[in-house]
Amino acid sequence: MATAAAHERQAIRNQQFLDSIDKTLFPDWAVTAAFYKAVHLAEGLLVRKGRRSGSHVQRNGVLKRQFPSVWMQYHPLYNQSRAARYFCVSILPSQVAKAIHWLQAVESAVVAIP
Repeated sequence: MATAAAHERQAIRNQQFLDSIDKTLFPDWAVTAAFYKAVHLAEGLLVRKGRRSGSHVQRNGVLKRQFPSVWMQYHPLYNQSRAARYFCVSILPSQVAKAIHWLQAVESAVVAIP
């Protein structure tokens, strides 16, 4: 199992990828990268709190029940990236901006939890 530090490093790498791509050319990858950064932020939080998740379903449940301030921003990002990844939904530039906003809100919520 990964440590909190390993999740933090992966979150940084995902942010670097997000920053490096053309979001107008690859909006689906932009929301996906934003989501996977949020995954590692959430997993880092869970590790810090002595919890682990083995799947998206488990992570979603733990966040919803125990970390609602994170869940409120994480869940729409999860849904948006899932739509892009599995249902081939076209992502508009305004949706990329929203995904980045949700990601920033996830990061703020995670940092605010002692």
